[in-house]
Amino acid sequence: VGPESISLKEMRENAGLSIRKLADLMDLSFSRVHQMESGRENISEEYIRKFLKATGNSWRGAPPARLALDLGAHR
Repeated sequence: VGPESISLKEMRENAGLSIRKLADLMDLSFSRVHQMESGRENISEEYIRKFLKATGNSWRGAPPARLALDLGAHR
């Protein structure tokens, strides 16, 4: 993961959201969002799009191949 990468946790925190609030915005359980954020669950393109929308971020065109890995990598 390069220096241009940002973790899900950093994006959530930058948006001023708690895990619980983000889970509500994504219509997911707290534990599911926590697992995604901690890298314990693979993230589908659908959930990446929901996450980006909920945190006020976006991408144009097709997602980068490593996006799911980069977004979940914060360790």
